[in-house]
Amino acid sequence: MARPRLAGAALALALVAAACGGDDDEPPAPTTSTQVVETTIETTTTLPAVTTTTMPRPPRTTTTVPTDLGPGGARIEGAVNGPQGLVQGASVRIERLVDDEVASVDVVAGDGRFALPSIRGGSYRLRAWKAPDLALTTPEVFFLAADETKTVDLRLTRVSDVTIRVDRDVEQLPAEESFTVTVQVYAGAVTDQGTIQGVSKPGLSVQVTVGAGLSLQGPDRATTDASGRASFRMRCTAPGPAVADAVIDGNRMSLGLPNCPG
Repeated sequence: MARPRLAGAALALALVAAACGGDDDEPPAPTTSTQVVETTIETTTTLPAVTTTTMPRPPRTTTTVPTDLGPGGARIEGAVNGPQGLVQGASVRIERLVDDEVASVDVVAGDGRFALPSIRGGSYRLRAWKAPDLALTTPEVFFLAADETKTVDLRLTRVSDVTIRVDRDVEQLPAEESFTVTVQVYAGAVTDQGTIQGVSKPGLSVQVTVGAGLSLQGPDRATTDASGRASFRMRCTAPGPAVADAVIDGNRMSLGLPNCPG
């Protein structure tokens, strides 16, 4: 009868084992759901008021040159002549004059002729030269209309190696008293800018000759000093032209004296 008991015991153990075997299968862990809530915080920042200061700009300087040469509808053209004809390579300075202001431009007369187109009208002054010995002794001055073409003929004079300047100790020649005439001898030279420079000529012999109505009150010859000067005493003897010449190195030049009074 023991076998049936064993069978029952075995069945009991099997049931126990089955019960114990159920402990190996753990129940699923409870699911935890985490919800992330994003929170946006809007921050409003009040900035301090910005004060905009407009700095004053320096005044704009507008330079208006009323003496500007152009552009315009006028034209100046012409020729530069010397003792032997057209002067090639001469310089011509064209100046436009407005009140006390001057605008100028230099034009080269390559073949002795020159032209300046597209300029404004107005008062103009022209000078011309060619270094070292040719110059326009008297500038050409004229008024140019706004649409005019002006043709000019500029004539240059050769600056002599011997030139004189005459000074008197009286403005008007006296009728009876003697007076002094001083002759200054110098050599002329024309610069690149058209100016004439004088270089004194010391040690030169100067002879003075006089015509009717004048007489010399001393020697008719003198030698120039360190400044190129030589002085002579004269007196009027009759009313009328006072003719007197200086002879230097064979060159005869008039002293250009005024008339003797009557």
